[in-house]
Formats: sequence, C-alpha cells, structure tokens
Amino acid sequence: LSISIAPEARGQGYASILARMASQQALADGWCSEVHAWVKPENAASIKAFERAGFSQKEPQTPHSQQATLFVMREPVRHAASI
Repeated sequence: LSISIAPEARGQGYASILARMASQQALADGWCSEVHAWVKPENAASIKAFERAGFSQKEPQTPHSQQATLFVMREPVRHAASI
C-alpha cells in the first residue's frame, strides 16, 4: 500500500483514513488476506498514520536494498472512531 497526500492536506489524518478504508475494503471483498505497507524508519508521519489506521508494526527489514518497517493489516478494524 502506498499513499501520497498533497502537502497542503498533510497532518489532518487523511492518510490514516485512506489506509484504513482502502485496506478494509480490499480485505472485506476478498481481494487479499492481508495488506502490507513498507515505511522508511525516518518517516515518522507515515509510521503514525499506519499505526492509527490499525496496522500492526513488524520487524524492520531491507526490501529492495532499503531499510523499511513492514506494517500489516489482516482483518478489518472495527473501531474507526479511534482514528
């Protein structure tokens, strides 16, 4: 999963909402059994967004020769109010 937010709209929670809604829909429709998002360790805003969206943080890895942390969503998050 990759999300890009216009600079003027950043910091308003849109990334978390988009990540949660898109991932839940893909899971509910049976398109996949889990959704992965790779986040660079220095990208604090993206880490926060995926945590708020209900993704589980996994161990840092080195996919495609870049250090990144894997975030995974396996089931739809039922408590959208926490975002």
